Amino acid sequence: MSLGTEWATAEDYSRDLTSRSGGRVRQAGASVEFLDWTIDGRRLRSLLRLPSGRVPDERTRVLAGEEGHPWASASLLALLEDQHETRDSRVRYDTGRTAVLYCPQCQDLGCPAVTAHIEFDESTVRWRQLGYETEFSESPTFETFDRIDLTFDRVQYEATIRQLLAVWGPGTWDGR
Repeated sequence: MSLGTEWATAEDYSRDLTSRSGGRVRQAGASVEFLDWTIDGRRLRSLLRLPSGRVPDERTRVLAGEEGHPWASASLLALLEDQHETRDSRVRYDTGRTAVLYCPQCQDLGCPAVTAHIEFDESTVRWRQLGYETEFSESPTFETFDRIDLTFDRVQYEATIRQLLAVWGPGTWDGR
């Protein structure tokens, strides 16, 4: 399989509950562009169906206009690192599962995320037991997809991630 990316657009909603809004919740929407993962040219999210039939709306942290943001960098680096080397709580649960797609509102692991065990061998990278992790705790709750394991050619996979890191990697954030 081949890992790639494709630009996608989603609506972001923010809620305002301040004295300015008269104690009422105001909801504002804005479009946000992000790089969506593709597998052999198909969007990853289109391949995932929860038992309820819902397609996850989680997304990557690679957002247009936020090149080099520390969270984008961490999310990409985690896809290259052995799970036993780092326990970065911005991208990896204590269980060792790594987030592949994040909550569209806060991008925090305190919310549901699409996660996988990422395994490397000499020629492949495998996203094993791709699942929808719905609880941040020592005993997380999972809603799993229908037996989704994805195996990538390691050279192609690493080249894709490194290409993204050239733009969104550490040291490229200007703090906007």
